[in-house]
Amino acid sequence: MREAHGAHRRGRRTRRGGEPPLARSVRRRPRAAPQPRPAPAPAARAGRTAGPATAVHLRERRLRRAPGPDHWFWDPAHSGGIHVEHGVHFFDAANTLMGGDPLEVQGTEVRREGGPVDIAVATATRPGGAVATHSHSFTRAHRAERRLTRLDYGFAEARVTGWIPTYATVTAWTDEAGAARWEARPARAAELLAVPGPRPHGRERITVSVPRDAGSARPARGRGITRRVSHRVDCVDLGGEDRKPHVYAESVRAAMTDLLHCAAHGTTPRADTRAGLTALTVARAATRSARTGRTVALTTAVPARGVR
Repeated sequence: MREAHGAHRRGRRTRRGGEPPLARSVRRRPRAAPQPRPAPAPAARAGRTAGPATAVHLRERRLRRAPGPDHWFWDPAHSGGIHVEHGVHFFDAANTLMGGDPLEVQGTEVRREGGPVDIAVATATRPGGAVATHSHSFTRAHRAERRLTRLDYGFAEARVTGWIPTYATVTAWTDEAGAARWEARPARAAELLAVPGPRPHGRERITVSVPRDAGSARPARGRGITRRVSHRVDCVDLGGEDRKPHVYAESVRAAMTDLLHCAAHGTTPRADTRAGLTALTVARAATRSARTGRTVALTTAVPARGVR
């Protein structure tokens, strides 16, 4: 994600006169979440069991160290505003998790009484009716800050907590065959949690419980899909809050491993320039929507051969 953040910075320097192009026709393999770190594996892989994510909801209430009233963070002429300076990472994460680019975005900004904008909210819709909502609120004391990302798969939901996520839970409804697949995952923890670059700390784990017949045997229907899913799966993974420094450091290592691999083999980084420009496009469109009160359509495509 550092590469994407760099692209977002470069885009701001070189394209102040207009919106950067939006990558529309490019398929990218999954990249890391907002910071360069391995995503919690069962949460990231839930879609293989439950289908593609239909919604991503991110709620963030934070302010670790309150900048003074004259700090550049509060000045959109210097920072670009909350959507651009901060939210761009999470627009990029949503693009990764949902496997595509938005069609349009709506933004809202809330100004503190007598002060700067300290709350920013955006909703981005995608083809097929998928949606991602983002809420960033710089209003809490640092001891009360919280971040929650919720991934909705229709018959499953993943909840990832923390700025540097080290804990995730997945709740899914499935049939007997699906329950058996979930129950086999703890034995595959090393495989499922493996990411090139990071060194494990030894306390990674996946725990799964499957209360059978927790729901009715009658077919369940959601968004036009009908399944018999009477069993509930509860899956918890990764090492917890005290492992955050290790996870962060090893995630930086993973990002550098990816860059070195690309330099050696001539491949494309997981977070490339196109991904960064795409996220920046959405962030700037959300800012423009908030200031005009209008939904902003995203229609300009990045050339097929990339950005030069």
